[in-house]
Amino acid sequence: MKEKGLTLIEVLVVIGIISLLLGIAIPTFNNWRVKASIEADTKTIYAFVQKARAVAFTQKRELRVIANGRRVCINDGGADIDCINLSNPFQGEIRISDRGTFSNSSISYNGGRRISPAYSCVVTSVTRARMGVYDGATCSAR
Repeated sequence: MKEKGLTLIEVLVVIGIISLLLGIAIPTFNNWRVKASIEADTKTIYAFVQKARAVAFTQKRELRVIANGRRVCINDGGADIDCINLSNPFQGEIRISDRGTFSNSSISYNGGRRISPAYSCVVTSVTRARMGVYDGATCSAR
């Protein structure tokens, strides 16, 4: 009579195949997770810059959005008005006039990882803020 069940060899082969697939999938998943985190932080900074612009225009005061590491703050030159915390490090400063116009500047991801997210910086021209890609030297708007 034949008994039902799996042999030790069959179980070991299945475990080996699963281990191989996990060895390939885990690094890919981690890279995807980091890219998504950088893109989410970039979108958060973009929204924060737009909020600072609205405050500068409505209250008729000059403001700065300053990113230093994992913290981004709206500053009026003397004190921080509002701050947010991020998952990834960013660096840079954007000045906003009392009329709601920007300085030509940017805030960029500076984590040092060799990952290519769709968005990794916020760049401004006089009248517009845009998300872009930081290549290590400049932020190019998309």
